[in-house]
Amino acid sequence: KYAIRILDNALSLLKTLPNICELNLDEQNNNDKPKAICVIGDLHGHFDDLVYIIRKFNIPGKQNYFVFNGDWVDRGSKQIEVLLTILYSFILYPNSVFLNRGNHEDPIPNGLPVYKPCLKVATLKYFGKYGSIVYDKIQELFKHLPLATIVNNKSLNKRYFIVHGGINDQLELEVIQQIDRSVYSSIARPKN
Repeated sequence: KYAIRILDNALSLLKTLPNICELNLDEQNNNDKPKAICVIGDLHGHFDDLVYIIRKFNIPGKQNYFVFNGDWVDRGSKQIEVLLTILYSFILYPNSVFLNRGNHEDPIPNGLPVYKPCLKVATLKYFGKYGSIVYDKIQELFKHLPLATIVNNKSLNKRYFIVHGGINDQLELEVIQQIDRSVYSSIARPKN
């Protein structure tokens, strides 16, 4: 029931966010020392890596900004723990923890047996008879993840675009902002 509660709370917050979130460092810095920004990608269920990052930079969002740039699951033996830790940090610190969708926040790779264990198998094993319910909630949540984060630092006159996998140099950011990301359950097969 706690996993479902975390997923539901995170999903409620995600539904309010635009496709491209913006972090304005100058506006959010309330003390003399700026927060660091930790950009984390491709954890792939390796909880020990996340624990190392937390030990080094504290709980995501508590003292430093965090951008989790996709691919949190598939492969690792503790991908459920990685996912729930990231989402709980986001719930606690929604103005300091930013989430971007990667290519593994997608039902196609999540069900492929080539990934050992794939998210679907890991979820069914971890949650037993409730596994399919939790798995479906995870897939619904993934559809609502923002696609990118922009970090603005006006004092340095810099903007940083953080996205998993890159974009075409012809694409306009306004076009990305207008997409209804919730209708794309899969980025591997966009019409699904």
